[in-house]
Amino acid sequence: MNKNLLIAFAGALLIAILVAMLMSTLLGGTKKKQPRVAEVKRIEILVAAKPIAIGQYLLDDNVKWKPWPEEAIFPGAIIRKGNQKTSEAKEGRVVRAFVIDEPIVSSAVISGEGSFTAARLEPGMRAVSIKANATTAAGGLVRPGDYVDVIMVYKGNVEVDSADEATKKYLEMISGMNIDKTGAQTILQNVRVLAVDQREKPASSDDKSGASGKLKTVTLEVDTRGAEKLAAGVKAGTLHLSLRSLGDTSRFDEKRPATTDARMILIDDEVLEQANKSLGGGANGGGVRIYSGGVPAQ
Repeated sequence: MNKNLLIAFAGALLIAILVAMLMSTLLGGTKKKQPRVAEVKRIEILVAAKPIAIGQYLLDDNVKWKPWPEEAIFPGAIIRKGNQKTSEAKEGRVVRAFVIDEPIVSSAVISGEGSFTAARLEPGMRAVSIKANATTAAGGLVRPGDYVDVIMVYKGNVEVDSADEATKKYLEMISGMNIDKTGAQTILQNVRVLAVDQREKPASSDDKSGASGKLKTVTLEVDTRGAEKLAAGVKAGTLHLSLRSLGDTSRFDEKRPATTDARMILIDDEVLEQANKSLGGGANGGGVRIYSGGVPAQ
C-alpha cells in the first residue's frame, strides 16, 4: 500500500514538472521580442557655453562642443573636425545674440577683417552717420539697438503778401520782430541705431560714456530714401533724435503740417488780426497773408 502511494506521488510530481516545463515553453514562445533601438549617430557642433552678446568675440570660455544628431545637422552649423579645439573652429565676432546651448552659425560670425556694421545691416538698408550731442540725442541716452525718430529743426523764409508797398515793409518788420521763423518736422520714423560714435553694441551698466554728453556721431540704419532725407536734412537744419519706447513701432502721417513757432506763439495771430483791422481787411478785402516757405501760415 505504501509502495503504491509512493509511486503515485512520484508520478504526480513528474506530471507537475512536465506541466510546468510545458507552460514555461509556451509562455516563453509568446513573449514579444523587444524592438532593437537603432543607435543615433551624433557628431559635435559648436554651441554657446554661456550667453553671448552682440559684438562679442568667440572665445574658449563662451563656446563649447556639443553632440548633435547627424540627421538634424543644418546648413551653417560649425562641425568639429577630429580633435579640433573650439578656438580653431571659428574666429570673429557675432552679429546677433546667442543663448546657452544655441548652435553657433557661420552666417552670424564675421572675421576680424570684416565690417561689423555692414554685417548687421538688413538687406537693402544703408548706414548713415549724423552729428549728435547730448542735446540732439535725447540727453546722450541713445544706445545701439534703440529705435528713434529723426526731427529736423530749420529756419523758414517768411514772405508778406500785400498790394501796398508801405504796408508790406511795415508788416515785414513786424513779422521779423515777432516770428523767429523756426520750424520742426519729423522726417524719419522708427529708425534703428547701429552705433553711437564708434561703439556698435550697448554699453555695460557701469559704462557712463554714453551719458557724458561727449558723443559726436550716431549711425542710423535707413533705406535709400531715408539716406537722402538725412543728407538733405543736415544741410537744411539741425537733426534731433527722439528716443522711442521699447517695442513702439507706431507711425503717423509725415505729411501733417510742420510745427513752427508761428503755431506755438499766438502773438502772430494778434499781429495779423490788428494789421487786418487797421487796413480794413475782411473776408473779401485786401487783407494780409504771411507765407512761410511759400505756404500760407494763415
